[in-house]
Amino acid sequence: MPCSADVDANLLKSLKIVQSLGEALPHGGILKAVAGIGMTILETAERVRLNKEECADIAQRAATDIGVLKRLNEGQELSEDLIERLERYHKILEEVLQRVDRLGSQPGWKRKLRASSVQDETKDCLNRLNEAFRMYIFECSIATDNKLQSIVRGVNALSLRWQMSPQVGEADEVRRYLIFCYVSGPLDMYYR
Repeated sequence: MPCSADVDANLLKSLKIVQSLGEALPHGGILKAVAGIGMTILETAERVRLNKEECADIAQRAATDIGVLKRLNEGQELSEDLIERLERYHKILEEVLQRVDRLGSQPGWKRKLRASSVQDETKDCLNRLNEAFRMYIFECSIATDNKLQSIVRGVNALSLRWQMSPQVGEADEVRRYLIFCYVSGPLDMYYR
């Protein structure tokens, strides 16, 4: 069933937030591009003459996924690996836009000649969006894990360096020991 006007308005508002976040962040152009293509997919789904319901489902899914990006921190610069992931996601969104446009404008007899039904095309498009979003999340978790491991290694190196040159009687002697125990204790079980 086609998206209601309220749902479309909320999704569009969410995409505009992502777009303005892209304007606020250094090197946020990719965020603007992703939000912009999400808006274009929504607009295309609204104006198609054929297969409105299927196009609306695809547009709603894409806009909902893109809307999650509004949770990025406005004060921080986008990392290179995040920019790369967003660029890959943008390419998939471009493919989805082309499919929505084709799905909404092609007469039924041409589609049948290609032996793909509207439902199969819609399902394939939604699966592509699911796969793209899943890969984005998976790659984010790997990047986060790598960064966390790097931080832990850095803190361990600092702690070991401080431990090698203890200065007896200093006020922070106990604190340094506690930091070393905390970093080498509870977190070690996750990185062995």
